[in-house]
Amino acid sequence: MSAIPATHFRIPLTNYEFTITAQQKKVVAVALASLALFVLQLSLSIGLALLLTAVITVLTHFCPRNDTDWFNTQFDLKTIGFLSGFLILKPLIIQAFFWALGIPLPPIAQEGIAEMILSAPWKMIPLASIVAPFSEEILFRGFLLERLEDLQLGETLSMLGQSFIFGAVHLNKSIQEGMQIPVFAVLSFMGYIFGRLKKEENSLLAPMAIHSANNIGACVHVLLSDKK
Repeated sequence: MSAIPATHFRIPLTNYEFTITAQQKKVVAVALASLALFVLQLSLSIGLALLLTAVITVLTHFCPRNDTDWFNTQFDLKTIGFLSGFLILKPLIIQAFFWALGIPLPPIAQEGIAEMILSAPWKMIPLASIVAPFSEEILFRGFLLERLEDLQLGETLSMLGQSFIFGAVHLNKSIQEGMQIPVFAVLSFMGYIFGRLKKEENSLLAPMAIHSANNIGACVHVLLSDKK
């Protein structure tokens, strides 16, 4: 495949212009996403986070894939917007359904994440709706998926590999007893769907939008389920 043309930028009120290739954008995005994941989401020590970030960033730099632009904006905005709106409103629809039946909402399987959202919503909601979709889509559907493809595993195995790892990473928080396997299965399925969306739309921005909407909906669900 031919390389994606470089993107040209001009700083407002100046004559300074610069260009950045799709590969260079990937390297910068991977570095930022790695720090966000390891420091803000996984709460690793600064030293370990910097080491892992350096390794992943170097691998991205020396494994060039300048044939895809992760931040391509030419995708189906109408469909992505509709799905995003539905995911955000979904907990309200579920709440209305259970209210009509006169029964409470079912308990949250991911108890640890629910407790974190309820204890510090001002921190956790931006983290879940902005930081997590940005960092996880870049690292799982971007970096990891491309590295698995570089190993010549084939599209199916590469897609399954990133989705299973995505599901496993999310098991680091407290989960309702007996729900570990269902939670892993659901998250892995979501990772697979996000990966397919990236492939079909040829952009990480599409799964980022869906991922963000899903997480916003999950936060709303947690807040609606709070009995306090």
